[in-house]
Amino acid sequence: MSQAVKKNNAKLMFFATPNNPTGNALTEQQIFALCSQNPNCVVALDEAYIEFSDAPVVTSIPLIEKFANLVVFRTFSKYSALAGVRVGFTVSHPELAKVFMALKQPYNMSAVADVAARACIKHMDKLVTQIALLK
Repeated sequence: MSQAVKKNNAKLMFFATPNNPTGNALTEQQIFALCSQNPNCVVALDEAYIEFSDAPVVTSIPLIEKFANLVVFRTFSKYSALAGVRVGFTVSHPELAKVFMALKQPYNMSAVADVAARACIKHMDKLVTQIALLK
């Protein structure tokens, strides 16, 4: 993979971790290697299914402190069953976040989505129970 990134001067690598349908996830060592090979290449990790993984998978969000080129995507669509209201967020280095903020629409989340997301956060203990039942 590193050869392809170098050869094509990649600016973005995107990975679903854990992915659907296998549940395979990148290891911390693999993420370190991806982020280290080119600081000008954004490494995007989609963690949409992380709550459903049976493997000992943990979020990569803490690695953002070490890598300014890492961005983690999360969504309420899967574990909170909010696919219809389209609520998600990213976590990244502040400089990378500025780029995203400049690109987003000014009112990109509805009032209904906001209320639904806040309710999910407030009742996370119940969602954790539901996730366990689904798994």
